[in-house]
Amino acid sequence: MFDGSLEILNATQNDEGVYTCLAENDRGKANSSGTLTITDGTSLTEVPEDTMVKVGEELILGCAASYDPMLDIAFVWAIDHRVIDFHAEWEHYERIMVPPRMRMRRRRRRRRRVVVVYCTVLCGDE
Repeated sequence: MFDGSLEILNATQNDEGVYTCLAENDRGKANSSGTLTITDGTSLTEVPEDTMVKVGEELILGCAASYDPMLDIAFVWAIDHRVIDFHAEWEHYERIMVPPRMRMRRRRRRRRRVVVVYCTVLCGDE
């Protein structure tokens, strides 16, 4: 059975507007409308670079994004796939908000390993 859905492929600014669905049968009519807003995509314009530091040194990693200004943006930092809790780990990590940066202090020596740091950008209108 046809469910009445509308699929828009490769949406562009021309697709913005108020869309109305009208359902009709021998028992009556019903309709509902919704507004479609098209936003620009989000992309990273600055990413953390591969870096090597000595134990005890401080390191500042940058992360920046290009995004639609009508959306809110959040930068989420993770290390080895674990999201960093800046409140619980304040002695080791510090979030620098403008521009988005993260300061990391390495306080203790660990076995030699690769540490992968991620910057993820979340956009939304809430």
